[in-house]
Amino acid sequence: MNKKNHSYWVKILLALLLPVLPLTAFGFSYIVSEAQINNVLKLTFPYQTQMGGSQINLTDPQPLFYASTQEMGVTVHISMKEENKSEISAIASLRGGIQFDNKQQQLQLVRPKIENLSWADPPKQNQKRMTSMLEQWTGKDLPVIVLLDIKQLTNSAFTPDLRDIKVMDNGIEVIF
Repeated sequence: MNKKNHSYWVKILLALLLPVLPLTAFGFSYIVSEAQINNVLKLTFPYQTQMGGSQINLTDPQPLFYASTQEMGVTVHISMKEENKSEISAIASLRGGIQFDNKQQQLQLVRPKIENLSWADPPKQNQKRMTSMLEQWTGKDLPVIVLLDIKQLTNSAFTPDLRDIKVMDNGIEVIF
C-alpha cells in the first residue's frame, strides 16, 4: 500500500472514531424522567407470580424517588387470590436500592421492602391467612424486582455498559 493510500485510510478511520472517542473516553449521562419511567414500568407490569396456593398480581406501578438516600420505590396495587377464589387487595409502597446489572442488562430494584400496606377493602374473616402473609412481608427484604429488561426490549446482545445510576427528585440519571 502506498503512502498516499495509507494516509487516506487513516483519515477515514479517524473520522469514524472521533465521534465515538469522547463518549468512550469521558462517558455520557442521560436523565430518565418520571414520565419516562412510568412508561418503562408499564412494559414490565402487570407482574404475576405464584406463591403456595396463591396467585399474586402487581399492577398500576407508580415510581417514587428518594434522592437523599439514593433509593427508588414503586407503589403498586397487590391482589392476591387463593384457589378457593377468595381475593384480597391492597396498595403497597415498595422501597429499595436501584442497580443496573450489566450482564443481565436489567434495571433492578434490589432488596425492596414493603414500607406501607393499606387495604383496598377491609379483609374478611376467611382471608386471615392471606392478610397475615402480606403483613409478614412488610419491612422484610423481598426478591429483586426487574424494572426494565434492556435485552428483552431491544432483542440485542450489544448494549453499552452502565457505570452508575443516580436517583434524583424526579427521575434517575444513568451514566455510561
